[in-house]
Amino acid sequence: FTIMPFQIEKRAVLFREISSGMYSAIAAVMSDGFVEMPYLVAETIVGVNIVYWGIGFQESADAYIYYTITFFLYLYLMTSLGMFLASLLPDALSAQLSATVVIQVFQLFAGVIVPHDKLPSYYKFLYYVSAQRYSTEAIITTQFHGDLTELCIPNGMKITDAPWPFKKRINGHFCSEDGHFHGLGAFTGIVQNAEEFVYNSDNAFLHGYDYDDRYMDFLVLACWCIGLRILTVITALTVDHNKR
Repeated sequence: FTIMPFQIEKRAVLFREISSGMYSAIAAVMSDGFVEMPYLVAETIVGVNIVYWGIGFQESADAYIYYTITFFLYLYLMTSLGMFLASLLPDALSAQLSATVVIQVFQLFAGVIVPHDKLPSYYKFLYYVSAQRYSTEAIITTQFHGDLTELCIPNGMKITDAPWPFKKRINGHFCSEDGHFHGLGAFTGIVQNAEEFVYNSDNAFLHGYDYDDRYMDFLVLACWCIGLRILTVITALTVDHNKR
């Protein structure tokens, strides 16, 4: 949102030139969007390659490409949101404060802080409106899809030496502090693979996210970008903050 002060600073010139017929509001908004593209592409290439490999995400080409596209779309969406608020509101301070509120709403209802099935019914629509929900779902599901790494939830080590009467039901399914069987009252967790723990089970951390929706996530993020550009055109035509 550092773009906001610069957008507001050139707004008077934009209004004057549109009013004098030098170009249309659509042309002005489209050119603003295209001008940002090289910077956003460069930021995506640098940012993704630092974050992706630094964290140690999946080494598959599909997951990397998917992450890169999602990263770019969300960057463009945030840039478009900044431009829209800069055209709608009278000054940089009000635009930046409004952007902060929008981002907090996106984060709160993205399904991470509060899972979808735990939201009150009257807030559920915000889960489907939140742009961050789609970017997070896109990244999380593609990174953890097929990840069968075994985890002890909430802690401990996988038990592998339970005696015969309990062997089938306990070995590989329950955890203890040191991975050894110490009786039925000494369990410290259950064994679950990473995919099931994160999103692909009824009690998953991010229950409600779905790997099959990964292309729909792209579509929704793209629609957000287009919608914000259209709103920016409308505000450029209808909202005038000039004082003289």
